Amino acid sequence: VTLRGDKEPSVGFILVDDGLRRTIFYKELIQTFIEGPPLTSFKPFRIRQPLNGRNPNKVIGHVTSIVSISPFDDLGQRIFVARDARGETKILQGITEINPEYIKVQALHFVWESSIATASIAPAEIESVLRKTIDSKNVDDRLKLARFFLATEWFVQAGIELKAIEQEFPDFSKEELHEASKLLEEAKARRRLKELNLWRSAGRHIEVFKMLRDFKFEGAPGEVLVEVRDLTREYETLIARMNQARTEIEKLSGAMKDAALRAKLTPALDEISSNLQYVEAFGRLDTFLSLVARTDLAPEEKLAAAISGWVAGNAFAEPNADRAMTLWDGRGKILEYVSEPNDARRLRLLAELKAQEAISVDLAAHVIENLVPWMPADIADPSKPTRIAVQGIGERAIDYWVQLPKEYSPYHQYPVIVALHRRGGSPEEQIGWWSSSPGFLAGRNGYIVIAPEYLDDPKKEYEYDAPAHDAVLQSLIDARRRFSIDSDRVFLTGHSTGGEAAWDIGLAHPDLFAGVIPICGPPQKFSEFYWQNAEHTPFYIIDGERSGTSPDQNTKVMQ
Repeated sequence: VTLRGDKEPSVGFILVDDGLRRTIFYKELIQTFIEGPPLTSFKPFRIRQPLNGRNPNKVIGHVTSIVSISPFDDLGQRIFVARDARGETKILQGITEINPEYIKVQALHFVWESSIATASIAPAEIESVLRKTIDSKNVDDRLKLARFFLATEWFVQAGIELKAIEQEFPDFSKEELHEASKLLEEAKARRRLKELNLWRSAGRHIEVFKMLRDFKFEGAPGEVLVEVRDLTREYETLIARMNQARTEIEKLSGAMKDAALRAKLTPALDEISSNLQYVEAFGRLDTFLSLVARTDLAPEEKLAAAISGWVAGNAFAEPNADRAMTLWDGRGKILEYVSEPNDARRLRLLAELKAQEAISVDLAAHVIENLVPWMPADIADPSKPTRIAVQGIGERAIDYWVQLPKEYSPYHQYPVIVALHRRGGSPEEQIGWWSSSPGFLAGRNGYIVIAPEYLDDPKKEYEYDAPAHDAVLQSLIDARRRFSIDSDRVFLTGHSTGGEAAWDIGLAHPDLFAGVIPICGPPQKFSEFYWQNAEHTPFYIIDGERSGTSPDQNTKVMQ
């Protein structure tokens, strides 16, 4: 549903206003257009605020930085301290509307209105405001509050409120309360299933299996039960096959009569056995498991299928020990080649690899596709950001920080956010913004976050120089060698100065990024003139109407 805000977009653009944000995009990108009122099933709470004292001449100007923001009190008011060209300004704000998606906030003495995602505010703050707004003796008001908690997916608060209504209003319809409780249990089950699927796609299989075992089926709708049971059977089968693979490898190794051949195969078999806990790697052994019952194959032939499938992928698994060892040795030379810094030695390794006629270019490509990162990750504590040093142009040292998602696996392909900090900020700050609540929670969604130190002086502006580009590119190259990164899903972003750098580096190297997300950073200098470089690279430009001159500059480049 398309709404018109109070600020019309430039010619050739359309403005979609969902109450929380205004999204501007080219008219040519419209697939379906529906002009009409917003579609909502929840009547928002209106919060009274003393707005009569607003001075129409006091308008918030361009905000250069946010100094501090206090929590909302039970009147829905807070102090927002911002810095602009005139210095620091204390702004008293008040909540005027609350719905499950966003809250509307107005300055009480200035002309300034904005919206904030409801989920980004602590539930206790919102609840204290709503308790002051509703009539606690009115059952309809209490039911509306419970429905709000349900729609916001604050299920604990919803359950407490429904129980309180049952106790405080004994004459109220038991059937209606039962129906509300039923809806609550169904919503909880659907959200648990949604989390399961999210974690599964993020490679968090241990947590998924634990959650499946502990899943509460009471009150869950039929379609949720079916999907949960199917997932449970899938994981149970997978675990059984993993155990079977480990047992069969051990048994077949012991059954080999040729001690010399066993010694040759052992390093590959040890690697396979020690990595069978990784779900994404296990598919390489499907052919091997289908052959273990064959009585016409020798133990070494069956194990050869495991090794060749492990090295080049299940499609290339075959019961030929010589072929398997050729692939294993070829992979070793490939690993030597990519990790060898000496050019002459690299050329010799390449010549040796080409001399192995059994490994074609196409087969080598499949071997490379199944490689895991060959440099040590050097992550002491995966739950915390880690600082890594690399070498840039000449002898210049470059530092970048990395945060891995939970249950990081070298066999899972992870999308990446390359985040550039603002002037006066730090890489650690960027890691925190993307990885901690109420931010994006990158790890929960299966993202690796990389934050390079790209400014020679963190207090200075971005200078559009080669060392800054080099810092970002070398950090990404080094991370690809250490971590399992999906190169088709690398996204470049940055705040303020970092957003400005994201424009420049994204336009200069569009082949490296699946998308660029400048946040409150304008395209300046060269960036204004070479947008054609990235004509086919998606840009998601985030800005604020009080964020300096960047909205106008962004629109100019978008045209």
